[in-house]
Amino acid sequence: MEEATPTISIIVPVYKVEAYLDRCVQSILNQTFSDFELILVDDGSPDRCGQMCDAYAQGDRRVRVIHKKNGGLSDARNAGIDAARGEYLGFVDSDDEIAPDMYESLLQNLVQGKADMAICGLYDCYGDVKVPQDIQQGHFLYTAAEAVEYLLSGRSVGLFAVNKLYKRALFDEVRYPVGRLYEDAFVIVDLLIRTDRVVVDTAPKYLYQRRQDSITIGAFQPKVYDVVAAHEHNLRLIRENFPALEAVGQFRLWWAKKQVLERISQVDPAHWGDYRREVGEIAGQVRKNLLSILKNPYNSRNQKIAYLMIAVAPRLFLRQIAKKRRQTAQG
Repeated sequence: MEEATPTISIIVPVYKVEAYLDRCVQSILNQTFSDFELILVDDGSPDRCGQMCDAYAQGDRRVRVIHKKNGGLSDARNAGIDAARGEYLGFVDSDDEIAPDMYESLLQNLVQGKADMAICGLYDCYGDVKVPQDIQQGHFLYTAAEAVEYLLSGRSVGLFAVNKLYKRALFDEVRYPVGRLYEDAFVIVDLLIRTDRVVVDTAPKYLYQRRQDSITIGAFQPKVYDVVAAHEHNLRLIRENFPALEAVGQFRLWWAKKQVLERISQVDPAHWGDYRREVGEIAGQVRKNLLSILKNPYNSRNQKIAYLMIAVAPRLFLRQIAKKRRQTAQG
């Protein structure tokens, strides 16, 4: 007898997360909404993760396992998308957890809102400390253009792949870029272009672990520039599809360049000179475009001060960011 098609396919890329995987998987298997398949993509993990995935599949018929050669997060997500059978897709990172009713809530909001994508809020988790997002709380229904503005404005639930539920059809022509960091940012506008309605409920349902060894918050590496490439791509799409939103696209691109400097500030100050060219290039770009940056309505007062500092004294900006990080770490 042919197995019934699940409503939701939940895709979890798995690589070197032996210590975190069980909490992640159990938080999914214990969902109040149970009509899903859980696709665990073992991305060539060198630890026990592959065996753990197989054990979950033996214990729960909803679990499917893909073992593949290591190709990175995007490649693993793409493998899950290709294998998925559900009408809707969701993603969870293998070192995170989700609230028991996350997918029930997302699906209910999506169906009731007649939407193509549903989004929930999340907690930033530092160990056992959960910090809710500092954003306007509420339940919102957006057009595609409104959703682009909301998500790129920097005052939203974020561009993450993981706190969302998507109609599978949105991915018919979209895949995550293999070999890139910030892969979520690369595809979000591509996906939104294909929506008619997007529903947002800011109630936090996703527990996003902020780890010092994360690929997105570790030491500086040239691939950090992927965040700039992602928002250059998004700005091109905005110009083609939502020209009235040029300002929010520009806002996010300059934010991305500022992010590169913030990552350089994490390097030992004795080695900042190694990145003189990178710092100088971004500072020069900011100086050249400073008037339009300061006029951009999406930049807050503090952000405008930061760009002024980058333009006039970029090394001082690095020192200020490094000082702020030390103060935050000290509590």
